[in-house]
Amino acid sequence: MASVPGVIAKPSLPEGLTGTRTPNGIDPLQHARMAAMMGCEPGLLAWDRRTDAIATALVVAPDVPLQEAVTCAFALAVGFADALTEIGPAELTVHHAWPASLRVNGKACGRLRATASAKNADEVPDWLVVAIDVPVEPGGMGAADHTCLHAEGCSGIATMQLVDTWAAHTQHWLRSWQENGAGPLLHAWTARAWQMGEPLPDGSGTFLGLDAQGGMQVDSEGSISVRPLTDMLGTG
Repeated sequence: MASVPGVIAKPSLPEGLTGTRTPNGIDPLQHARMAAMMGCEPGLLAWDRRTDAIATALVVAPDVPLQEAVTCAFALAVGFADALTEIGPAELTVHHAWPASLRVNGKACGRLRATASAKNADEVPDWLVVAIDVPVEPGGMGAADHTCLHAEGCSGIATMQLVDTWAAHTQHWLRSWQENGAGPLLHAWTARAWQMGEPLPDGSGTFLGLDAQGGMQVDSEGSISVRPLTDMLGTG
């Protein structure tokens, strides 16, 4: 595998996060999930030292019901958008496509995945694991119709540099979520929402915005329904 200039041995994580490198070939989400099931401390970040993709997973221990807890997943997405905006090309645009996709310059580029110990929306989970996967080079976990960071002008950014910056922004948003509730985080996500106010591709209605639990509000011929954010769980 080709190396990228400036890649460091491991990420420099902010206070409150601890890192563990996943064994070769092991999905960070599955590695973090196993650690969570064995009782690891929250804030564990499992990372895969790849150069063609960013693949990390974070263990969180929320003390609220699952339907509220899952909103913290947006901290990883908003943290990534903030990081890429900070160190990427000035003309770069980053959007969030509900519930768990990322778009760079209007093209699909990465995703969130999540799994939790709880299954019921009103149950408080012992742990929640959220992963973020972003292709850096062509073929780095991206489908044929997806783009990658290098194709969008980010070839000068070392993989671990972006992981470092992302981790710092993600920790900021996790603390905001813990101290201020989901409101500010959902507002930040909405500010970069993809095609909000437009008809959904499946023709089922118009994407109006988010509810207080991060669910998608859909207007279908004047009838408002909500698709819960918990739909993204089990995507690992």
